[in-house]
Amino acid sequence: MSISKTFAATTIIAAISLVAAPAHATQGELAIDLLDDITIAEEHVDAPYDRDEWAPSGWADADDTGCTTQQDILIRDTEPASQVIDDDGCTLIFGTAVDPYTGEFVEHDRDAADFNRTPFDVDHVVPIAEANRSGAHSWDADMKQEFYQDKDNLLAVIASENQSKSDADIDNYLPPNQGLYCDYVATTVLVKRKYDLTMDQAEHDVAASILTDDECQETPAHPAVTMSSIDADAVDTSTQEQSGDRDADHIEATNFQAALDDPVGWAGDNPVWALAAAGVIGVVLLGARGARKKKS
Repeated sequence: MSISKTFAATTIIAAISLVAAPAHATQGELAIDLLDDITIAEEHVDAPYDRDEWAPSGWADADDTGCTTQQDILIRDTEPASQVIDDDGCTLIFGTAVDPYTGEFVEHDRDAADFNRTPFDVDHVVPIAEANRSGAHSWDADMKQEFYQDKDNLLAVIASENQSKSDADIDNYLPPNQGLYCDYVATTVLVKRKYDLTMDQAEHDVAASILTDDECQETPAHPAVTMSSIDADAVDTSTQEQSGDRDADHIEATNFQAALDDPVGWAGDNPVWALAAAGVIGVVLLGARGARKKKS
């Protein structure tokens, strides 16, 4: 091969690599340091989004393991000692895990009489729609499929919690298990930096707040698998009280507005508060009636 042909071929390969591969593989750096490299920008909330473009054939064997990515994650994230795997080497028949997001014990049992689907979902820590809003809307089809199948961003979690999370970023969702905060945000930072995705100011502020906490400062930017081997004793769901304190004004305002908009519906959803409110109103009315009698 001539030098000119060699140079041309090398140039083409390099160009393909720049387009097809994530620009930054930064695993191992401190997450707090990596956060400084993430661009802060408004989300592209109006960007076109078609989830089918990200996985037109669903889960695929993206890294030639012989199994689909979903099958690999279910096996990777369940307790090895509990596993029964089909002869195909891919299908998980039985396996258990402590769900990292909630701390719940989860049992996958395909032989159970009531087995309909696995209780696990494979969660994208950085959701697909969030990636789309953060700059990925301009990617080509190959890049979108690569992101969809990237195991650095995938974690087996209880299906109900994955559905609760939906496509929220870390400003709008953190796992109920507060003990996971450092790792969850560190993985988010890794994935966003790896793919040159942006954060809006609110998301960046949450990441900075968590990663500068004494417990999180030394957390490396690591892939989602780090969260899969959770110790049940390390689960801390007391975050519900803390996050309630942080968002108290927002929660109260939302409930107050709901009560005004649909008092009957609100009372049905909040019977204890409705009874308390009725009691307060009753006391006020009785007081007012007594005052009128005195005047008369």
